[in-house]
Amino acid sequence: MNEKVSTVLVTYPDEQTARMISKSLVDRRLAACSNIFPIESIYRWDGEVKESSEYASLIMIRPKDFSLVEEFIRDIHPYEVPCI
Repeated sequence: MNEKVSTVLVTYPDEQTARMISKSLVDRRLAACSNIFPIESIYRWDGEVKESSEYASLIMIRPKDFSLVEEFIRDIHPYEVPCI
């Protein structure tokens, strides 16, 4: 089978959260796999430029599942506005 794959990049406050959400997506068959890595982020929040150490995951999904993946992540992600 030659099914198309999309990738979704998500950031997290720590490795534990990245692992928990990634594992949950794979367990639910919403993702084929997830690669987790440390990152340094620069962003604007509340009118100020911020810098922080975070974790990110590159998640491989079926394109048709994007809405389900996004909703699942938003429901359990600790950030007020998750980067998906």
